[in-house]
Amino acid sequence: MPAISSCATSGSSWITRVVRLAFLSPEIVDAVLAGTIPAHVDGLQLTQGEGIAGCWERQRLRYL
Repeated sequence: MPAISSCATSGSSWITRVVRLAFLSPEIVDAVLAGTIPAHVDGLQLTQGEGIAGCWERQRLRYL
């Protein structure tokens, strides 16, 4: 992560939060793109806190 953040204009904290989005399940990504994700799920919820669960089923239960 330090190598990536040194090339970017943002800090490593921001990059860490954004990289988490790469691990979203395809079902969640589809819901975001289709605009059908529940209203309580926003960018802050997805990028802050304890992070995104590695298990797609746990993600589905939490976000959909």
